[in-house]
Amino acid sequence: MGEAEVAGRMVADVGRAVGVADPGVAPELRIAGSTGLAGRLPVPGLALGAVAAAQLAARSLGGGAAGAPLDLDAAHVGLAFRSERYARRDGSPLGLGFAPLSRFWRTADGWLRLHGNYPQHRDAALAVLGEDVAAAAASRRAEDLETAVVDAGGAAAAVRTAEEWRAHPQGAAVAGLPLLSLDRSADGPPRNPSMRGCGCST
Repeated sequence: MGEAEVAGRMVADVGRAVGVADPGVAPELRIAGSTGLAGRLPVPGLALGAVAAAQLAARSLGGGAAGAPLDLDAAHVGLAFRSERYARRDGSPLGLGFAPLSRFWRTADGWLRLHGNYPQHRDAALAVLGEDVAAAAASRRAEDLETAVVDAGGAAAAVRTAEEWRAHPQGAAVAGLPLLSLDRSADGPPRNPSMRGCGCST
């Protein structure tokens, strides 16, 4: 599936969720250039679709023309999605933004996603797994590690198939909820902020 198709599907899903597109119909998505993103997963399409879907939702909230084409500068979108690589402190790069623990780890029965950017999350993961995280993770079940790390105050998630997620209590709890919803706390005049830097236009 190409990046434009991935993006188009996301826009159609969001359009239906916010009530600005008929089922199976979405505004035309016009993409100029390339994101420069790559990988095994459809990251370019995800990035473009996320920005286009946000643009469509913003139009819905601001009273814009829902059916007007969505124009994206793919290079701008790509830069925004990896902007942490360009952040500087006193002229020096800050790095990629993720701690070494913040990644997927192979377990005895699958994969575990850890988050270790915050000190308390790092400490909780290390308390459960010890210093040799790879070896410890490989010897235990993903769901057991998820429970242990979360109980210790950390952030961890076992990687599940779509079927496993649907059978999980949390998956069942959100299955009947809409993709998104809006509860207005107050009305205000629509705004038309500059969208420079995100690769989109209103």
